[in-house]
Amino acid sequence: MFEELAGYIKGIVFFSLFANLILDFMPNINYKKYIKVLIGILLIIVILKPILNFDFLLNEINDKVDDVSFELNNDLQVDEKINEMETKIYERILEGENFER
Repeated sequence: MFEELAGYIKGIVFFSLFANLILDFMPNINYKKYIKVLIGILLIIVILKPILNFDFLLNEINDKVDDVSFELNNDLQVDEKINEMETKIYERILEGENFER
């Protein structure tokens, strides 16, 4: 998780440095302000990239929840079978005690 956050921050920093380099080496021309707007929009997209990938994260979380619920369901079924077997054993023991008397 920390590595992903570090990579995300590095991406923003590198993009900002690259954008500033482009702007610094451009001559003073009339459409420089439009390039700044474009770079600003691209920077917003880079910043919002994890939020735009939020759907992927939700799918991953849902898959993990499904796996855990499946395991819990299997555990509950095993517990029910164990309880049924214990009940049968106790019934047989009680039948055996009644038979011996």
